[in-house]
Amino acid sequence: MRPSHAIQPDIVVEELSHRYAEEGPCSIEEVSMKLYRGECIAVLGGTGSGKTTLLLHMAGLLFPQSGRVEVNRRVGLLFQRPEDQLFKPTVEEDVAFGPRMQGLQGDELNERVRYGCRVAGLDYRRFAGRSIHTLSGGEKRKVALAGVLAMKPEVLLLDEPTAGLDPMTRREFLRMIRELNGTGISIVLITHHIEVADALAQHFLVLHRGQVLFHGDKTSFYDNAPLLERLAIRPPFVRRLTRRLRSEGWDFSNLSDSSSEESLLETIRGQLQGPAGGRG
Repeated sequence: MRPSHAIQPDIVVEELSHRYAEEGPCSIEEVSMKLYRGECIAVLGGTGSGKTTLLLHMAGLLFPQSGRVEVNRRVGLLFQRPEDQLFKPTVEEDVAFGPRMQGLQGDELNERVRYGCRVAGLDYRRFAGRSIHTLSGGEKRKVALAGVLAMKPEVLLLDEPTAGLDPMTRREFLRMIRELNGTGISIVLITHHIEVADALAQHFLVLHRGQVLFHGDKTSFYDNAPLLERLAIRPPFVRRLTRRLRSEGWDFSNLSDSSSEESLLETIRGQLQGPAGGRG
């Protein structure tokens, strides 16, 4: 259940439209959404659907040509390519850049750098003096995230945060993002991978050629068979398995729309080991 309308959203987007060329097509057209504190919304869509354009408006890097964007809390943006936001020689210098621009110095600055590295899964003593150019792709992404976190954002905007990562690093990154969301940080996640969206988000926003095809909770999304067929999307395997087992009488009443894949697997495992063999 989403918060009461009496609670101020972190981000409000109303009837937002934008085109990059004066006579060209709209990159996004009359897009509306709200992000409330502690939520994670996944923005899904293919290449050219307008996902990144929407995110750049939320970050204040693009300005509305039509409609409005209201941002009520401090925002941090993680680009799809970490190389686009890493420009200092060493890890420590890069992570320190943002909080230094906020006016921090001395011990307070050092503590912010250590905080960013710790939360992003980087050992400060091992990585502080490392040259950016010696890092792996996964390490660069962690450093970019550390630099964002060092500025203590209240909302994270993530553009394809797992792109190019190997499976183990991807799982670690998803775990970190889930933990950040669990601390109350609101998240807008851009992805075209349904598994990533399912692992992190409670709500989905689906864009197609700049227009909203769907905006709602995960259960409503997976129940919309015509939409899934149109998008050529199959729910993640565990979701399909859960639906099949539920139709055969298994009890999944303890799961919510936002339950993670791990929660689903744990419930299935527990019911298989239970005396009733899982059936209600």
